[in-house]
Amino acid sequence: MARGSLPGFAVAKLWRPSKDKDNGNVGSDAAPTDGGLAPLPTGFELADVMELGCAPGTIDPSYLQPWPQAAPMCRLSVRRSKDKTEYTVQNQLGNALLVGRLGKNAEEDGIDVFTAAGAVASSGARPAFKLAYDSEKEIWHITSSSCSCCEYRLARHISSLPSLPRRELARVRHFSEPLDTGEGLLRLEVQVPGLLQDGCRAVWCPMQPSEMRQKVFRVSSRLPTGGNAGGNLSLDFGVGGRCRKASSKNFAICWGDAPSIHSSEHAGAKDILQFGKIEENHYHLDFRHPFSLVEAFAVSLTTTVWI
Repeated sequence: MARGSLPGFAVAKLWRPSKDKDNGNVGSDAAPTDGGLAPLPTGFELADVMELGCAPGTIDPSYLQPWPQAAPMCRLSVRRSKDKTEYTVQNQLGNALLVGRLGKNAEEDGIDVFTAAGAVASSGARPAFKLAYDSEKEIWHITSSSCSCCEYRLARHISSLPSLPRRELARVRHFSEPLDTGEGLLRLEVQVPGLLQDGCRAVWCPMQPSEMRQKVFRVSSRLPTGGNAGGNLSLDFGVGGRCRKASSKNFAICWGDAPSIHSSEHAGAKDILQFGKIEENHYHLDFRHPFSLVEAFAVSLTTTVWI
């Protein structure tokens, strides 16, 4: 790969030795070039990456890119298997995009997310993404098995050691909101990479400087109305909302503060992510900027294991 080519330049630009003390030994053993960049990957390293199925192109880039800011809300659906161990997100034509699978021991194994091609491959196929949570079932981390910043270095070591730090795509926190009745309402807070000064999105990769990994965009689910004096809680998805049935998995995340007036004209006006039940084992997944497909689907999967 020539340094003058566009892919070569991208690799060279991204591959900088980390300035963090805790990541000082993660990069290549070779000395940096005169420009301060780590050397480009060798042919052996590129072949190693391709053999592992981690090369660029194995994951559709559009799955990781935030939904365009000016585009209308993306409307997808999620189908759940009868045994409730597999969730498949589909487009409007019914084509599978991503598949989430709960392990036998979800607390230890987390949830594996495969591309559509990976889901139908042999049993040895590696998941493209992983959702893991802590012992309190409160904090979730959504990580990617490959990353443009580190997929060209130590590929076999990274693939064989799941405990090594990997690129984070989002963080989710589950918490309980107390109600007047004394009961708790389950809510969630989501963090995704924020924007840099040049308008590009930050990358939460261990190989990146700490200041980039600290760029955060934070949003949370909005509260339903009602619930006072023994009344029923109601989460209005607004005009065009596709939720048809009550479910503990239903949630809506809004941009900024939720509207103070909850009516058919205001509810859902600022929503950037909605997940709601349509019928048995069938949910809708609607999202917009700044979420990507992977992030939106992963956030919805965290509701399979509430605190």
